[in-house]
Amino acid sequence: MMNMTETNQLHIMFFPLMAKGHMLPIMDMAKLLAARGVKTTIVTTPLSALVFFSKTTQSSKNRSINIAIKVLNFPTEEAGLPRGFESLDLITSHETQMKFITAINMLQQPLKQIFEESRPNALIADMFFLLSWLQILAM
Repeated sequence: MMNMTETNQLHIMFFPLMAKGHMLPIMDMAKLLAARGVKTTIVTTPLSALVFFSKTTQSSKNRSINIAIKVLNFPTEEAGLPRGFESLDLITSHETQMKFITAINMLQQPLKQIFEESRPNALIADMFFLLSWLQILAM
């Protein structure tokens, strides 16, 4: 059961584009907000959670900064990509770029479910230009 402080705490959810240049600034923003008492959650893929967020969240916990990580399985194979192809940094052709965007779009329903369960006050994502459904979800 949540206490009154937890239910009134500002909660910001982050959904960064799966690329190094996007993950690191999102992590920095989440740490800054969490250090000021804002509940922060980063939604990401298994590879990104392991590569970008596991060490940072552990060191943040050591400083009493709580950043939650929610992992969405990235539908690589369903989109025609090789297993483990979870980063924009791996794209080498227009074809793989289109498949990657298809895979991101397949995250709509799982992200909506996390959003509805977590009920954050705000969603910060850097993919609005790619995914119009993110704008609808954030409203």
